[in-house]
Amino acid sequence: MGRKFSVHFKSVTPNPTHMRKSISPALIELCWIVLAAILAWFLRSIFYGYATVDINLYDTYYVVSPDAIMFIPLFLFITYVIYVVKEAFYRYRRTARNVVMLVTGLSVLVLMNLLQVTIFYTSGMAFVDIKPLPRIEAFINKADLPLFIIVIGPLLSVMYRWGLAAAASGVISR
Repeated sequence: MGRKFSVHFKSVTPNPTHMRKSISPALIELCWIVLAAILAWFLRSIFYGYATVDINLYDTYYVVSPDAIMFIPLFLFITYVIYVVKEAFYRYRRTARNVVMLVTGLSVLVLMNLLQVTIFYTSGMAFVDIKPLPRIEAFINKADLPLFIIVIGPLLSVMYRWGLAAAASGVISR
């Protein structure tokens, strides 16, 4: 007369490897970039504090926060270092990450040149009261060549290894 219904429940335990595969690579890369931004903000506040750049131009007095002046180069440099170290484990075979690394490395070189030229030309020609200028100028003068070597050396190595990996995979011919 009556039917008996029975329901069997299967216990499901979360598989850590399954959960790890569900995280997209773009989210992981975003986490690395956010980590670089947090570290750059922390280092900027340690090294430069809350100093300001004061520019007295005729009858106008400008006060500029050095957040963008120092945060952007630090962020690009830290991002570059993170990607150089991180991609060394993959032997520089991942194209998108190599592009990020090359763009940040070249941006660091361009910003270092701009900062050096700006400090050189504004120190004697205009009245710019930059409170942390002596520290920045001394750092740029002492660390100019080592920073260029630190940035250019891995850039050349990455481009060479990336080319070898592309040639080995048949993308380009030797």
